[in-house]
Amino acid sequence: MQAPAAPVSALVVDKPVRTGQRIYARGCDLVLLDSASPGSELIADGNIHCYGPLRGRALAGAGGDHDARIFALDF
Repeated sequence: MQAPAAPVSALVVDKPVRTGQRIYARGCDLVLLDSASPGSELIADGNIHCYGPLRGRALAGAGGDHDARIFALDF
């Protein structure tokens, strides 16, 4: 019998998010280790952490979490 999978606490993306791309972290945080180009979308039910330039659209708390935040080093 297979053990149940551990819940995912964060979706980690280590490549740039290009114009026209949409990343959705359903039920967890989104961690972007690279940049988000203008015209891209980052959507997470939890928090969004961006460690590169954030030039696209970012929506935290899409699942109704009013305490979700967006953390970015470079807007």
